[in-house]
Amino acid sequence: MSTQAELMPMGQLRWRCRRGMRELDVLLLKFLESRYEGLDQAQKETFEAVLQLQDPDLYAMLTGKLVPESPEIRQMIDLLLEVSSDNTLVG
Repeated sequence: MSTQAELMPMGQLRWRCRRGMRELDVLLLKFLESRYEGLDQAQKETFEAVLQLQDPDLYAMLTGKLVPESPEIRQMIDLLLEVSSDNTLVG
């Protein structure tokens, strides 16, 4: 029996990256395609937790208007921002 949490399949992750805000869609899908496979198990679980956030909260975190309480979420937000080649989310 494994102690690691079961991760979502890639297709389900791709679907969860599709949000109500185009800016989030682009950033999350870009991250999924370019960086997700290189994450460790804990980071993948944190990414899945980020995908459960409400769009306004996630957007506020990405623009620096809301600071996540969790250090793991803060680190994931930083990783997400690293993949953004333009600063369209920075407000």
